Amino acid sequence: MRSFFFFLWRKYFIRILSILLAFLFCFILPFSIIMTNVVQRSIKNVVQDYNLEMLERINQEYILFSDQIRSLCASLYYLEDITVLMYGEHTDFLEEVHALNILNKSVAFVPSLQSGGHVFEIYNPMSNKWFPRSLSASQIDETKEFLQSYDQIPKLTPLFRTITMESVQYPVFSYV
Repeated sequence: MRSFFFFLWRKYFIRILSILLAFLFCFILPFSIIMTNVVQRSIKNVVQDYNLEMLERINQEYILFSDQIRSLCASLYYLEDITVLMYGEHTDFLEEVHALNILNKSVAFVPSLQSGGHVFEIYNPMSNKWFPRSLSASQIDETKEFLQSYDQIPKLTPLFRTITMESVQYPVFSYV
């Protein structure tokens, strides 16, 4: 008799287990798969929106920086003291120091350049001098090669290049 009840209990247990497994496979598993796809799509959209927002911010910062550099270059070009550095045939040391001080003070007023790490090179074709004079020969050669690599150099447009300082290459934007 006992084996008969055990058989019935076992049959009942198998029936309950099969109903639970059928419920799991028919309802819970598809629901889980659908929810996983919905959540993945939602996360992907959020990340894509965030990336687009960041790219837009970077683009705005780039445009602002480019406009500030363009304005600075244009204003420096028309300053008489800086013109002496660019076109003066015979300049004495005090004129050069005065012009470089004006250049440094002008750069200090541009907000995006206050973080440092910016180098302004001025070439005087009349006297074949580069300013500031702290530039190494390899830096001057790199700049010459960079300028000669263009048939026509785009004016006041950011140009990407690498410079070598202390045997380390840095990516930079150059404006001509």
